[in-house]
Amino acid sequence: MPAVSYHTLIQVGFSTYQAREIIRIAKNNLVKEGYGCYNNKRLGFVTVDAAIRIIGFDPRYWEDD
Repeated sequence: MPAVSYHTLIQVGFSTYQAREIIRIAKNNLVKEGYGCYNNKRLGFVTVDAAIRIIGFDPRYWEDD
């Protein structure tokens, strides 16, 4: 399953704080959906689908004009 870390979000253009906050919110949403493995402070990535639900686009295919 493809994953996104905060480093990927920073490359897209988010600030460090925003990127970490997106990952935190996505992890909380995944835990609420029943994926208990994301209830871990040290886990620094989420599924691409979880990130897309928050930011609205796939950060892996972002192209800067």
